Amino acid sequence: ITGANGLSIGALQFDWNAWVSFLDSPIFVPFWAHVNIFVGFVLAIWIVLPIFYYTNIWESQKMPIMTNRAFDIDGYYYDTSKVLDNNSRLNETAYNVYGEMRLPLGFAVVFGFTLAGFSAAIVHTILYHGKSCVEQFRISLSDQKNDVHARLMSHYAEVPEFWYYILFVVSLILGTINGYHNELLSGHVLLITMTLNIIFIVPNAIIMATTGFPIGSIILSYVIGSLLLAGNPLSFTIYEAYSIGCQNKILIFLILLKTAHYMKIPPRISFPFLIICPIIASIVSYTTAIYLFNHIPNICTRQNPQWRCLATETSYSLSVIWTLIGVVRLFGPKSMYSSVLYGLIIGPILTIISWFLCKKLPHIKWLVLINFPIILLAVHALPTAPAAEYPSWFLVGFIFNYVIYRHAHGWWKKYAYIFSAAMNCGVAVCGILITFALQNNHISFPQWWGTEDVCPLAGANYSGVIPTYHDL
Repeated sequence: ITGANGLSIGALQFDWNAWVSFLDSPIFVPFWAHVNIFVGFVLAIWIVLPIFYYTNIWESQKMPIMTNRAFDIDGYYYDTSKVLDNNSRLNETAYNVYGEMRLPLGFAVVFGFTLAGFSAAIVHTILYHGKSCVEQFRISLSDQKNDVHARLMSHYAEVPEFWYYILFVVSLILGTINGYHNELLSGHVLLITMTLNIIFIVPNAIIMATTGFPIGSIILSYVIGSLLLAGNPLSFTIYEAYSIGCQNKILIFLILLKTAHYMKIPPRISFPFLIICPIIASIVSYTTAIYLFNHIPNICTRQNPQWRCLATETSYSLSVIWTLIGVVRLFGPKSMYSSVLYGLIIGPILTIISWFLCKKLPHIKWLVLINFPIILLAVHALPTAPAAEYPSWFLVGFIFNYVIYRHAHGWWKKYAYIFSAAMNCGVAVCGILITFALQNNHISFPQWWGTEDVCPLAGANYSGVIPTYHDL
Protein backbone atom coordinates (compact mmCIF):
# COMPACT_ATOMS: atom_id res chain seq x y z
CA ILE A 1 0.00 0.00 0.00
CA THR A 2 2.71 2.49 1.00
CA GLY A 3 5.64 1.28 -1.10
CA ALA A 4 6.87 2.83 -4.32
CA ASN A 5 6.12 -0.45 -6.13
CA GLY A 6 2.58 -0.52 -4.77
CA LEU A 7 0.09 2.32 -4.29
CA SER A 8 2.64 4.76 -2.83
CA ILE A 9 0.38 6.17 -0.13
CA GLY A 10 2.61 8.60 1.74
CA ALA A 11 5.60 7.97 -0.54
CA LEU A 12 7.49 10.84 -2.16
CA GLN A 13 9.87 10.78 -5.10
CA PHE A 14 12.56 13.35 -5.87
CA ASP A 15 13.54 12.20 -9.36
CA TRP A 16 12.72 14.96 -11.83
CA ASN A 17 13.64 12.76 -14.78
CA ALA A 18 11.15 10.10 -13.68
CA TRP A 19 8.34 12.68 -13.47
CA VAL A 20 8.86 14.16 -16.92
CA SER A 21 9.46 10.74 -18.51
CA PHE A 22 5.85 9.71 -17.99
CA LEU A 23 3.85 12.82 -17.01
CA ASP A 24 5.81 15.71 -18.58
CA SER A 25 6.77 18.75 -16.55
CA PRO A 26 4.37 19.53 -13.65
CA ILE A 27 5.00 23.25 -14.24
CA PHE A 28 3.34 23.11 -17.68
CA VAL A 29 -0.01 21.98 -16.25
CA PRO A 30 -2.36 24.60 -14.71
CA PHE A 31 -3.34 23.97 -11.12
CA TRP A 32 -7.01 23.26 -11.88
CA ALA A 33 -5.86 20.45 -14.19
CA HIS A 34 -3.48 19.22 -11.47
CA VAL A 35 -6.46 18.89 -9.14
CA ASN A 36 -8.42 16.89 -11.75
CA ILE A 37 -5.44 14.60 -12.35
CA PHE A 38 -4.80 14.02 -8.66
CA VAL A 39 -8.50 13.38 -7.98
CA GLY A 40 -8.47 10.78 -10.76
CA PHE A 41 -5.34 9.17 -9.33
CA VAL A 42 -6.74 9.05 -5.78
CA LEU A 43 -10.08 7.68 -7.00
CA ALA A 44 -8.54 4.92 -9.13
CA ILE A 45 -5.44 3.94 -7.15
CA TRP A 46 -6.13 4.85 -3.54
CA ILE A 47 -9.87 4.09 -3.39
CA VAL A 48 -11.13 1.72 -6.12
CA LEU A 49 -7.99 -0.42 -6.40
CA PRO A 50 -7.55 -1.34 -2.70
CA ILE A 51 -11.30 -1.95 -2.28
CA PHE A 52 -11.29 -4.35 -5.22
CA TYR A 53 -8.04 -6.00 -4.12
CA TYR A 54 -9.02 -6.69 -0.53
CA THR A 55 -12.39 -8.05 -1.62
CA ASN A 56 -10.47 -10.36 -3.99
CA ILE A 57 -12.42 -9.38 -7.08
CA TRP A 58 -11.30 -11.39 -10.15
CA GLU A 59 -9.10 -13.53 -7.84
CA SER A 60 -6.69 -10.60 -7.78
CA GLN A 61 -5.01 -11.55 -4.50
CA LYS A 62 -3.06 -14.26 -6.31
CA MET A 63 -1.05 -11.48 -7.98
CA PRO A 64 0.71 -8.30 -6.83
CA ILE A 65 -1.63 -5.34 -6.62
CA MET A 66 0.36 -3.21 -9.09
CA THR A 67 2.68 -4.67 -11.72
CA ASN A 68 3.14 -4.60 -15.49
CA ARG A 69 3.36 -8.39 -15.86
CA ALA A 70 0.71 -10.91 -16.96
CA PHE A 71 -0.13 -14.07 -14.96
CA ASP A 72 -1.69 -17.50 -15.29
CA ILE A 73 -4.67 -18.74 -13.31
CA ASP A 74 -2.44 -19.87 -10.41
CA GLY A 75 -0.68 -16.53 -9.97
CA TYR A 76 2.55 -17.44 -11.76
CA TYR A 77 4.04 -15.33 -14.53
CA TYR A 78 2.37 -16.14 -17.83
CA ASP A 79 4.86 -18.13 -19.92
CA THR A 80 4.16 -17.16 -23.53
CA SER A 81 6.58 -19.79 -24.86
CA LYS A 82 4.00 -22.43 -23.91
CA VAL A 83 1.31 -20.99 -26.20
CA LEU A 84 3.36 -19.84 -29.21
CA ASP A 85 3.97 -21.82 -32.39
CA ASN A 86 7.16 -21.72 -34.49
CA ASN A 87 5.99 -18.50 -36.19
CA SER A 88 5.43 -16.70 -32.87
CA ARG A 89 1.67 -16.89 -33.27
CA LEU A 90 -0.93 -18.21 -30.86
CA ASN A 91 -1.30 -21.99 -30.75
CA GLU A 92 -4.97 -22.48 -29.87
CA THR A 93 -4.49 -26.05 -28.66
CA ALA A 94 -1.56 -25.14 -26.44
CA TYR A 95 -3.49 -22.16 -25.06
CA ASN A 96 -6.45 -24.34 -24.10
CA VAL A 97 -4.09 -26.74 -22.32
CA TYR A 98 -2.03 -24.08 -20.53
CA GLY A 99 -5.01 -22.02 -19.41
CA GLU A 100 -6.34 -18.48 -19.45
CA MET A 101 -4.42 -15.32 -18.69
CA ARG A 102 -5.05 -13.25 -15.58
CA LEU A 103 -4.49 -9.51 -15.29
CA PRO A 104 -3.07 -7.92 -12.16
CA LEU A 105 -5.76 -5.74 -10.66
CA GLY A 106 -3.81 -2.54 -11.28
CA PHE A 107 -3.76 -3.29 -15.01
CA ALA A 108 -7.50 -4.06 -15.10
CA VAL A 109 -8.49 -0.91 -13.19
CA VAL A 110 -6.28 1.27 -15.39
CA PHE A 111 -7.83 -0.29 -18.51
CA GLY A 112 -11.32 0.46 -17.21
CA PHE A 113 -10.51 4.07 -16.36
CA THR A 114 -8.73 4.72 -19.68
CA LEU A 115 -11.62 3.25 -21.66
CA ALA A 116 -13.98 5.54 -19.77
CA GLY A 117 -11.65 8.49 -20.30
CA PHE A 118 -11.30 7.90 -24.03
CA SER A 119 -15.05 7.80 -24.63
CA ALA A 120 -15.47 10.78 -22.30
CA ALA A 121 -12.89 12.75 -24.32
CA ILE A 122 -14.90 12.29 -27.52
CA VAL A 123 -18.16 13.41 -25.89
CA HIS A 124 -16.38 16.26 -24.07
CA THR A 125 -14.96 17.57 -27.36
CA ILE A 126 -18.38 17.50 -29.04
CA LEU A 127 -20.22 19.18 -26.16
CA TYR A 128 -17.66 21.77 -25.09
CA HIS A 129 -15.71 22.46 -28.30
CA GLY A 130 -17.82 21.15 -31.18
CA LYS A 131 -19.01 24.56 -32.37
CA SER A 132 -15.56 26.17 -32.26
CA CYS A 133 -14.03 23.19 -34.11
CA VAL A 134 -16.50 23.63 -36.97
CA GLU A 135 -15.75 27.35 -37.11
CA GLN A 136 -11.99 26.77 -37.18
CA PHE A 137 -12.29 24.49 -40.19
CA ARG A 138 -14.06 27.29 -42.08
CA ILE A 139 -11.55 30.08 -41.51
CA SER A 140 -7.92 30.58 -42.44
CA LEU A 141 -5.07 32.43 -40.79
CA SER A 142 -5.84 35.64 -42.68
CA ASP A 143 -9.44 35.64 -41.40
CA GLN A 144 -8.37 35.94 -37.75
CA LYS A 145 -8.18 39.75 -37.74
CA ASN A 146 -8.48 40.08 -33.96
CA ASP A 147 -5.52 37.78 -33.26
CA VAL A 148 -2.35 39.87 -33.09
CA HIS A 149 -0.15 36.83 -33.68
CA ALA A 150 -2.14 35.77 -36.73
CA ARG A 151 -2.07 39.31 -38.06
CA LEU A 152 1.72 39.52 -37.79
CA MET A 153 2.26 36.03 -39.22
CA SER A 154 0.03 36.81 -42.21
CA HIS A 155 2.95 38.81 -43.66
CA TYR A 156 4.87 35.57 -44.20
CA ALA A 157 4.09 33.10 -46.97
CA GLU A 158 2.29 30.03 -45.62
CA VAL A 159 3.46 26.49 -46.30
CA PRO A 160 1.47 25.09 -49.25
CA GLU A 161 -0.81 22.25 -48.26
CA PHE A 162 0.65 19.98 -50.93
CA TRP A 163 3.97 19.99 -48.99
CA TYR A 164 2.19 18.21 -46.16
CA TYR A 165 0.44 15.86 -48.59
CA ILE A 166 3.76 14.91 -50.19
CA LEU A 167 5.32 14.31 -46.78
CA PHE A 168 2.38 12.15 -45.71
CA VAL A 169 2.35 10.07 -48.90
CA VAL A 170 6.12 9.50 -48.86
CA SER A 171 6.02 8.47 -45.19
CA LEU A 172 3.07 6.14 -45.81
CA ILE A 173 4.83 4.50 -48.76
CA LEU A 174 8.04 3.98 -46.79
CA GLY A 175 6.11 2.55 -43.84
CA THR A 176 4.16 0.20 -46.12
CA ILE A 177 7.33 -1.00 -47.87
CA ASN A 178 8.98 -1.65 -44.51
CA GLY A 179 5.95 -3.61 -43.31
CA TYR A 180 5.78 -5.78 -46.41
CA HIS A 181 9.54 -6.31 -46.40
CA ASN A 182 9.47 -7.66 -42.84
CA GLU A 183 6.14 -9.45 -43.42
CA LEU A 184 4.89 -8.07 -40.12
CA LEU A 185 2.53 -5.21 -40.95
CA SER A 186 0.39 -5.00 -44.06
CA GLY A 187 -0.40 -1.75 -45.83
CA HIS A 188 -4.11 -1.70 -44.99
CA VAL A 189 -3.38 -1.98 -41.24
CA LEU A 190 -0.99 0.94 -41.48
CA LEU A 191 -3.54 2.97 -43.43
CA ILE A 192 -6.25 2.27 -40.83
CA THR A 193 -3.83 3.31 -38.09
CA MET A 194 -3.01 6.60 -39.76
CA THR A 195 -6.69 7.34 -40.45
CA LEU A 196 -7.69 6.80 -36.82
CA ASN A 197 -4.80 8.95 -35.60
CA ILE A 198 -5.88 11.79 -37.89
CA ILE A 199 -9.48 11.59 -36.68
CA PHE A 200 -8.77 11.41 -32.96
CA ILE A 201 -6.00 13.97 -32.90
CA VAL A 202 -8.73 16.62 -32.54
CA PRO A 203 -9.94 15.64 -29.03
CA ASN A 204 -6.41 14.74 -27.98
CA ALA A 205 -4.97 18.08 -29.11
CA ILE A 206 -7.82 20.09 -27.57
CA ILE A 207 -7.35 18.47 -24.16
CA MET A 208 -3.58 18.85 -24.43
CA ALA A 209 -3.92 22.53 -25.37
CA THR A 210 -6.35 23.36 -22.56
CA THR A 211 -4.80 21.28 -19.77
CA GLY A 212 -1.16 20.76 -20.74
CA PHE A 213 -1.65 17.05 -19.99
CA PRO A 214 -1.00 14.61 -22.87
CA ILE A 215 -3.50 11.75 -23.00
CA GLY A 216 -3.48 10.29 -26.53
CA SER A 217 -5.86 7.63 -27.82
CA ILE A 218 -3.60 4.72 -26.93
CA ILE A 219 -6.42 2.53 -25.64
CA LEU A 220 -8.19 2.81 -29.02
CA SER A 221 -4.98 1.76 -30.75
CA TYR A 222 -4.79 -1.32 -28.55
CA VAL A 223 -8.38 -2.34 -29.22
CA ILE A 224 -8.11 -1.85 -32.99
CA GLY A 225 -4.72 -3.58 -33.09
CA SER A 226 -6.12 -6.52 -31.13
CA LEU A 227 -8.94 -6.96 -33.65
CA LEU A 228 -6.72 -6.56 -36.73
CA LEU A 229 -3.73 -8.57 -35.54
CA ALA A 230 -5.25 -11.18 -33.23
CA GLY A 231 -2.78 -13.91 -32.31
CA ASN A 232 0.22 -12.10 -33.80
CA PRO A 233 2.16 -10.27 -31.05
CA LEU A 234 5.19 -9.44 -33.22
CA SER A 235 3.06 -7.57 -35.74
CA PHE A 236 1.29 -5.81 -32.88
CA THR A 237 4.63 -4.54 -31.57
CA ILE A 238 5.35 -2.91 -34.96
CA TYR A 239 1.77 -1.61 -35.12
CA GLU A 240 2.09 -0.17 -31.60
CA ALA A 241 5.29 1.67 -32.56
CA TYR A 242 3.61 3.23 -35.61
CA SER A 243 0.35 4.04 -33.86
CA ILE A 244 1.60 5.51 -30.59
CA GLY A 245 4.63 7.07 -32.25
CA CYS A 246 2.39 8.78 -34.78
CA GLN A 247 0.08 10.13 -32.07
CA ASN A 248 2.97 11.57 -30.11
CA LYS A 249 4.67 13.07 -33.15
CA ILE A 250 1.46 14.74 -34.35
CA LEU A 251 1.06 16.46 -30.98
CA ILE A 252 4.73 17.47 -30.91
CA PHE A 253 4.47 18.77 -34.49
CA LEU A 254 1.45 20.89 -33.57
CA ILE A 255 3.15 22.20 -30.43
CA LEU A 256 6.26 23.20 -32.37
CA LEU A 257 4.22 24.85 -35.12
CA LYS A 258 2.34 26.85 -32.50
CA THR A 259 5.61 27.78 -30.78
CA ALA A 260 7.04 28.98 -34.10
CA HIS A 261 3.81 30.93 -34.64
CA TYR A 262 4.22 32.78 -31.32
CA MET A 263 7.94 33.35 -31.94
CA LYS A 264 7.16 34.80 -35.40
CA ILE A 265 9.32 32.27 -37.26
CA PRO A 266 8.31 32.13 -40.95
CA PRO A 267 6.43 28.87 -41.66
CA ARG A 268 8.60 28.00 -44.66
CA ILE A 269 11.69 28.19 -42.46
CA SER A 270 10.30 26.16 -39.56
CA PHE A 271 8.82 23.43 -41.81
CA PRO A 272 12.12 21.83 -42.97
CA PHE A 273 13.54 21.89 -39.45
CA LEU A 274 10.48 20.02 -38.19
CA ILE A 275 11.39 17.25 -40.64
CA ILE A 276 15.16 17.24 -40.18
CA CYS A 277 15.12 17.25 -36.37
CA PRO A 278 13.12 13.99 -35.97
CA ILE A 279 15.45 12.29 -38.46
CA ILE A 280 18.49 13.36 -36.43
CA ALA A 281 16.76 12.36 -33.19
CA SER A 282 15.90 8.92 -34.61
CA ILE A 283 19.51 8.28 -35.61
CA VAL A 284 20.81 9.42 -32.22
CA SER A 285 18.21 7.34 -30.34
CA TYR A 286 18.94 4.21 -32.37
CA THR A 287 22.71 4.45 -32.02
CA THR A 288 22.38 5.22 -28.31
CA ALA A 289 20.18 2.15 -27.81
CA ILE A 290 22.70 -0.07 -29.62
CA TYR A 291 25.54 1.36 -27.53
CA LEU A 292 23.67 0.80 -24.26
CA PHE A 293 22.74 -2.79 -25.13
CA ASN A 294 26.38 -3.55 -25.91
CA HIS A 295 27.86 -1.87 -22.82
CA ILE A 296 25.34 -2.13 -19.94
CA PRO A 297 25.28 -5.62 -18.34
CA ASN A 298 21.81 -7.12 -17.82
CA ILE A 299 20.10 -4.08 -19.30
CA CYS A 300 16.30 -4.30 -19.34
CA THR A 301 16.31 -7.15 -16.81
CA ARG A 302 15.40 -7.29 -13.14
CA GLN A 303 19.05 -8.09 -12.34
CA ASN A 304 19.84 -4.45 -13.13
CA PRO A 305 17.18 -2.31 -11.40
CA GLN A 306 18.78 0.96 -12.58
CA TRP A 307 18.20 -0.07 -16.23
CA ARG A 308 14.91 -1.97 -16.06
CA CYS A 309 13.27 -0.49 -19.19
CA LEU A 310 9.79 -0.23 -17.67
CA ALA A 311 8.18 0.93 -20.92
CA THR A 312 9.63 -2.07 -22.77
CA GLU A 313 8.33 -4.48 -20.11
CA THR A 314 4.87 -2.95 -20.36
CA SER A 315 4.95 -3.01 -24.16
CA TYR A 316 5.72 -6.73 -24.05
CA SER A 317 2.88 -7.40 -21.62
CA LEU A 318 0.47 -5.36 -23.74
CA SER A 319 1.40 -7.28 -26.89
CA VAL A 320 0.58 -10.50 -25.03
CA ILE A 321 -2.65 -9.16 -23.53
CA TRP A 322 -4.10 -7.44 -26.58
CA THR A 323 -3.03 -9.68 -29.47
CA LEU A 324 -1.67 -13.02 -28.33
CA ILE A 325 -4.70 -13.54 -26.11
CA GLY A 326 -6.88 -10.89 -27.73
CA VAL A 327 -9.55 -8.44 -26.70
CA VAL A 328 -12.37 -10.92 -27.39
CA ARG A 329 -10.97 -13.63 -25.10
CA LEU A 330 -9.91 -11.21 -22.39
CA PHE A 331 -12.86 -8.80 -22.34
CA GLY A 332 -15.58 -10.73 -24.17
CA PRO A 333 -18.97 -11.70 -22.69
CA LYS A 334 -17.62 -14.96 -21.23
CA SER A 335 -14.57 -13.34 -19.62
CA MET A 336 -14.36 -12.37 -15.96
CA TYR A 337 -13.06 -8.97 -17.12
CA SER A 338 -16.05 -8.17 -19.35
CA SER A 339 -17.30 -5.54 -16.87
CA VAL A 340 -14.20 -3.44 -17.67
CA LEU A 341 -15.92 -2.47 -20.93
CA TYR A 342 -18.62 -0.63 -18.98
CA GLY A 343 -16.11 2.18 -18.85
CA LEU A 344 -17.05 3.02 -22.44
CA ILE A 345 -20.54 3.91 -21.17
CA ILE A 346 -19.63 5.43 -17.81
CA GLY A 347 -17.26 8.01 -19.32
CA PRO A 348 -19.81 9.71 -21.62
CA ILE A 349 -22.51 9.62 -18.92
CA LEU A 350 -20.29 11.47 -16.44
CA THR A 351 -19.30 14.01 -19.09
CA ILE A 352 -22.91 14.68 -20.09
CA ILE A 353 -23.91 15.15 -16.44
CA SER A 354 -21.04 17.60 -15.92
CA TRP A 355 -21.94 19.55 -19.07
CA PHE A 356 -25.62 19.68 -18.08
CA LEU A 357 -24.79 21.02 -14.61
CA CYS A 358 -22.55 23.70 -16.13
CA LYS A 359 -25.44 24.86 -18.31
CA LYS A 360 -28.06 24.78 -15.57
CA LEU A 361 -25.90 26.20 -12.77
CA PRO A 362 -23.65 28.80 -14.42
CA HIS A 363 -23.30 30.71 -11.14
CA ILE A 364 -21.28 27.83 -9.67
CA LYS A 365 -17.98 28.74 -11.29
CA TRP A 366 -15.96 25.68 -10.25
CA LEU A 367 -18.25 23.31 -12.18
CA VAL A 368 -16.63 24.36 -15.45
CA LEU A 369 -13.27 23.22 -14.06
CA ILE A 370 -14.42 19.60 -13.73
CA ASN A 371 -12.88 17.71 -16.63
CA PHE A 372 -13.85 14.04 -16.64
CA PRO A 373 -11.55 13.03 -19.53
CA ILE A 374 -8.61 14.22 -17.45
CA ILE A 375 -9.94 12.65 -14.23
CA LEU A 376 -10.46 9.27 -15.90
CA LEU A 377 -7.30 9.33 -18.02
CA ALA A 378 -5.08 10.54 -15.17
CA VAL A 379 -3.77 7.02 -14.54
CA HIS A 380 -2.96 6.25 -18.19
CA ALA A 381 0.79 6.13 -17.41
CA LEU A 382 0.33 3.29 -14.90
CA PRO A 383 1.57 0.66 -14.30
CA THR A 384 4.59 1.62 -16.43
CA ALA A 385 5.20 4.63 -14.23
CA PRO A 386 5.55 3.91 -10.50
CA ALA A 387 2.58 5.24 -8.55
CA ALA A 388 4.94 7.29 -6.38
CA GLU A 389 5.39 9.76 -9.23
CA TYR A 390 1.84 11.10 -9.00
CA PRO A 391 1.83 12.53 -5.43
CA SER A 392 5.29 14.05 -5.92
CA TRP A 393 4.34 15.44 -9.33
CA PHE A 394 1.18 16.98 -7.85
CA LEU A 395 3.15 18.48 -4.95
CA VAL A 396 5.53 20.27 -7.34
CA GLY A 397 2.55 21.51 -9.36
CA PHE A 398 0.88 22.78 -6.18
CA ILE A 399 4.02 24.66 -5.11
CA PHE A 400 4.66 26.28 -8.49
CA ASN A 401 1.21 26.74 -10.01
CA TYR A 402 -0.73 27.57 -6.86
CA VAL A 403 1.52 28.88 -4.08
CA ILE A 404 4.13 30.71 -6.17
CA TYR A 405 1.62 31.66 -8.88
CA ARG A 406 -0.65 33.34 -6.30
CA HIS A 407 1.91 34.85 -3.94
CA ALA A 408 4.89 35.57 -6.22
CA HIS A 409 3.31 35.89 -9.64
CA GLY A 410 6.02 38.15 -11.00
CA TRP A 411 8.69 35.57 -10.22
CA TRP A 412 6.53 32.75 -11.60
CA LYS A 413 5.85 34.62 -14.83
CA LYS A 414 9.56 35.27 -15.39
CA TYR A 415 11.23 32.10 -14.16
CA ALA A 416 8.78 29.16 -13.89
CA TYR A 417 9.15 27.83 -17.43
CA ILE A 418 12.86 28.66 -17.46
CA PHE A 419 13.24 26.60 -14.29
CA SER A 420 11.43 23.68 -15.94
CA ALA A 421 13.64 23.85 -19.04
CA ALA A 422 16.76 24.14 -16.89
CA MET A 423 15.79 21.04 -14.91
CA ASN A 424 15.19 19.07 -18.11
CA CYS A 425 18.52 20.14 -19.59
CA GLY A 426 20.40 19.68 -16.33
CA VAL A 427 19.11 16.15 -15.82
CA ALA A 428 19.93 15.23 -19.44
CA VAL A 429 23.50 16.56 -19.24
CA CYS A 430 24.02 15.03 -15.80
CA GLY A 431 22.77 11.67 -17.06
CA ILE A 432 25.29 11.70 -19.91
CA LEU A 433 28.15 12.63 -17.57
CA ILE A 434 27.22 9.98 -15.00
CA THR A 435 26.91 7.28 -17.67
CA PHE A 436 30.17 7.94 -19.52
CA ALA A 437 32.35 9.31 -16.72
CA LEU A 438 31.27 7.07 -13.83
CA GLN A 439 29.24 4.00 -14.75
CA ASN A 440 31.28 3.11 -17.85
CA ASN A 441 34.41 3.29 -15.69
CA HIS A 442 32.85 0.98 -13.08
CA ILE A 443 32.53 3.77 -10.52
CA SER A 444 29.34 2.99 -8.60
CA PHE A 445 27.25 5.22 -6.38
CA PRO A 446 28.09 4.73 -2.67
CA GLN A 447 26.02 2.08 -0.94
CA TRP A 448 23.34 3.64 1.24
CA TRP A 449 20.09 2.27 2.61
CA GLY A 450 18.10 5.04 0.94
CA THR A 451 19.23 4.07 -2.56
CA GLU A 452 18.08 0.45 -2.43
CA ASP A 453 14.73 -1.31 -2.39
CA VAL A 454 14.82 -2.34 1.25
CA CYS A 455 11.52 -4.28 1.19
CA PRO A 456 12.01 -7.82 -0.15
CA LEU A 457 8.23 -8.25 -0.45
CA ALA A 458 7.63 -5.14 -2.55
CA GLY A 459 6.59 -7.27 -5.51
CA ALA A 460 4.69 -9.93 -3.54
CA ASN A 461 1.01 -10.85 -3.75
CA TYR A 462 -1.58 -10.69 -0.95
CA SER A 463 -0.16 -13.83 0.71
CA GLY A 464 3.40 -12.51 0.65
CA VAL A 465 4.49 -14.79 -2.21
CA ILE A 466 6.79 -13.28 -4.84
CA PRO A 467 5.63 -14.48 -8.29
CA THR A 468 7.88 -16.65 -10.44
CA TYR A 469 7.47 -18.77 -13.52
CA HIS A 470 5.67 -22.07 -12.92
CA ASP A 471 8.70 -24.23 -13.67
CA LEU A 472 10.94 -22.50 -11.12
